[in-house]
Amino acid sequence: MPDFSRDKFDPDSVQPATVAGHHRSILSGMRLARVLGAIGRGLISAGVIVLLFVAYQLWGTGLQAAAAQGDLGNEFAASTGIETDTSDVVSLVEEARASQARIESGQIFANDTEAVLSVASDATNDDDTSADSGTQSHSEATADLFEGTFDTAERQEILARLYPDAGEAFARIFIPDINVDQITVEGVSVEDLRKGPGHYQTTPNPGQAGNAAIAGHRTTYGAPFHRVDELQPNDPIFVTTAQGTFEYRVLGFEDPRDPAGPDLGYFIVAPSGTQVLDQKEGQNILTLTACHPKYSARQRIIVQAELVGEPAPTIPREDAAELGAVTLANEDIDARAAAAQAADGDAEIPEEKQIIIGDDVAADDDPSVDADGNPIEPDDDDVAAGLGSADDDSADSQPGTANEATTEVADAAEGVDGDVVADDEADVADQAEEGAELASSQTPQTTDDFGEGLNGDSTKVKPAVMWGISGLFIWITAWFMGNRLDRKWTLYAVGLVPFAIVLWSTFVNVDQALPSY
Repeated sequence: MPDFSRDKFDPDSVQPATVAGHHRSILSGMRLARVLGAIGRGLISAGVIVLLFVAYQLWGTGLQAAAAQGDLGNEFAASTGIETDTSDVVSLVEEARASQARIESGQIFANDTEAVLSVASDATNDDDTSADSGTQSHSEATADLFEGTFDTAERQEILARLYPDAGEAFARIFIPDINVDQITVEGVSVEDLRKGPGHYQTTPNPGQAGNAAIAGHRTTYGAPFHRVDELQPNDPIFVTTAQGTFEYRVLGFEDPRDPAGPDLGYFIVAPSGTQVLDQKEGQNILTLTACHPKYSARQRIIVQAELVGEPAPTIPREDAAELGAVTLANEDIDARAAAAQAADGDAEIPEEKQIIIGDDVAADDDPSVDADGNPIEPDDDDVAAGLGSADDDSADSQPGTANEATTEVADAAEGVDGDVVADDEADVADQAEEGAELASSQTPQTTDDFGEGLNGDSTKVKPAVMWGISGLFIWITAWFMGNRLDRKWTLYAVGLVPFAIVLWSTFVNVDQALPSY
């Protein structure tokens, strides 16, 4: 048997190339371990950041909304003088009835007995009639009565109270069945909806004639509309504005999944289904909009409720813009106000909208005339393309007509699924046909989408990226300096405070850039 005990390792017998190969293998393994370790730490850090962002959305935004609601509550009470008892539905119903009595007497504001429309009964007792009869509708008569009752200064003050600027406390909404008690702000921008539900400025005020609309979040910023899918037909909704408290009752909608079953208190549309914000003659309703399903902005959930009693005196918002009582960001409203001023000869044409005709004559930037002021005749290709002629006033050539609205309804029917949605092409066709009937009886819509408050604000992308880069720079600097000075944890602790501030700012901008739910 061989004697293995005598076999000893002889270093001199190992070739230098073999040693070098072992060293290279060890160094390669160490480098790979460092790279993998760095990647692993980076992924863990990214995961922690994502979890922190989710926590910010679910709880951090709620803290922001709660703080804003406290301030808005004080602002609303100070501006309106209204302290509504929300302890039970009976108290709210009684306040709504008291508001109806004030409306019938011509009082404009709940706590202002001096702002009263003269001869109010003459305007409120007439039903809506056609223009052929020579009489005016309720809203038109109210507007004329308002202008005849107050002078310009008084009208400006009243309109400023009726239509506050964007972001200001505007109304208080109570939905007892789902435990909602929120101050509503004017406007539906990202900044507005961070404070609470927001009122669409393109719609009438709650309590006024028409379709008043309010948007709110379902999972972030206090989630005021988190449970709107639980509302049932005939559930009460109360909204208090400077004009008083108004009661609405939720309308019912057929469930396509179970037509024979009970009606639902909501329906679902695509993000482009803004026909729900349109105004229909003689329809006094409240429309609530929010993202759907929960934790997603893929669709919109819609709740509509009908006003109980008579609407409050309704003075068009355009009058407020014309008198300078409010500052509006909505381009459609601004354009209508400018058109009204132009009709009176008071409007000036902005320089960027002017063209020069000849040497010294300014005119509107009108595509129907050339630089010399001569009419431009459309060629045959334009006519064939459906652009019409200079004399073509047909409805088909105008934007916002029934055909366009019908297309939007059809698109909305095709693009949604979930709780209330068409299951086949026949249902889509039926919805499109119903949409055509609805569009034919409505005025052209003035809202292109549900607002950046639900869709997200793309202008926040750049600041979000810049804040994120700043946070990364702070963290890398702390790591590098900690390694150089052999005080890693000390530098981490020092850099934690500025990093947390920058990270919070990053979260705020990212949240505003993304569709909010």
